[in-house]
Amino acid sequence: MSVDVATLREVGPEFAADLAHLWARTFAEAYADEHAPEDIDAYGAQHFTEANAAAVLSTPNARCVTAIRNDKPVGFNLIHHTDAPHPLDGPASELKQIYVIADEFGAGTGHLLIDDAMDAIKAAGRDWVWLLVSDKNLRALAFYAKYDFTRIGTGETIYVGRDTLPSSILARQI
Repeated sequence: MSVDVATLREVGPEFAADLAHLWARTFAEAYADEHAPEDIDAYGAQHFTEANAAAVLSTPNARCVTAIRNDKPVGFNLIHHTDAPHPLDGPASELKQIYVIADEFGAGTGHLLIDDAMDAIKAAGRDWVWLLVSDKNLRALAFYAKYDFTRIGTGETIYVGRDTLPSSILARQI
């Protein structure tokens, strides 16, 4: 029996509309149990626009890869080659976002995307990868723990509508 594995494709500004849609969907699915729908919608309307996606995808130090299954985008990773806000012993890149749609949970797509991100960061000559994650996103925290990320500091507060989310900065050496 063959398994339908998602394929990866690096994307640029032409993917802005699809990225905006994926941002909104995956964020809503990740936080549906944490926030009221109107707060999620307000956050999405502010942050997950096609214009914001086009700007991110046009940034020279950014790289975005999408996972495709059955000709549809089902997840993505976004890397910014920028050093961490806490000192690390060597150059670092930020894993800005990695999300998959809920239908992909357990299908290996997240692992495929994080492995791709690690390979790209290493190929860019970086020694570390870091990220910001909500302390309330238990699924993400468990996922990053599998990849040996450790907490190196307190992150910024994330505001989703009326809710505030504390966050942590995690890092691991490549």
